Amino acid sequence: MNQTTIIFVTYNSSHLLSSVLPQLNGYKTLVFDNNSVDDTVHRCQQESPNTEIIANKINIGYGRAANAAIKHINTPYAFLVNPDVSINTEQFDALEDSIKKIEGDWFYIAPNTGHAVADIVAPPTDNMKRISHATGCALLFNVEKFLSLGGFDENIFLYYEEMDLSMRAKNKGLEMYYAENIEFPHNSKQSVAYSDDLEALRNWHFQWSSLYYKKKHALWGRLIEGLFKNLILSLGRQAFSNKKNSAKYQVKRKATQAFIQGKKAFSKDGQPFNPAWNTQKK
Repeated sequence: MNQTTIIFVTYNSSHLLSSVLPQLNGYKTLVFDNNSVDDTVHRCQQESPNTEIIANKINIGYGRAANAAIKHINTPYAFLVNPDVSINTEQFDALEDSIKKIEGDWFYIAPNTGHAVADIVAPPTDNMKRISHATGCALLFNVEKFLSLGGFDENIFLYYEEMDLSMRAKNKGLEMYYAENIEFPHNSKQSVAYSDDLEALRNWHFQWSSLYYKKKHALWGRLIEGLFKNLILSLGRQAFSNKKNSAKYQVKRKATQAFIQGKKAFSKDGQPFNPAWNTQKK
């Protein structure tokens, strides 16, 4: 069909691109790089000269980067996929062909990445099932519908973007589908090389985004549970955990406190909050 642009949002993902991009020659591909400090951009240029690259000057987070990338393309569909997802071109062709099986206002198709999907209802075909939410590591979007919803919530730096977007799509009556037999295995948390600072950043934003999502969609019971668990129960867990887990609970408790205090995921100059800072930029 060739009506789809394959989009990667990258940050220090050089170690993955050498095995991904070369096999996508002949496909429309776009890399939106979030100011990597490794050789991600150079590797893209070397491994896949036909890949379009947007090299951003700051790390604006996954949702904002994905929004900018999807607004930039001129194809009716966008396959937004993490660099640590294994891509097979035959499977991609099958995913693109699955569009033909759908009637009505569909929003996205999620392939089988090995993660659970939410609320599978009666399937319209043997291989396509309607769902309420899927993990955002690999999603084929109807670009028109994506833009009509305003894309990902740009108040979020990392995590819960796809849950919020799926909730808004569901409220608008848009259908989301799961293509169970089309497989794109996800090697979770491999998109960026591990570091203690990166892990702290992830934990802080996971907790903040979780609370933000629950408040935004009036999930009050789950919000109260999240506040209690990360303010009170985390103290006991921290005391009886190893060093790594203790640090995680401490960061999540600080994120909960920051949320209660009204702090945002981004500072006014567009920089994401980093728990390595002593204070957040105003």
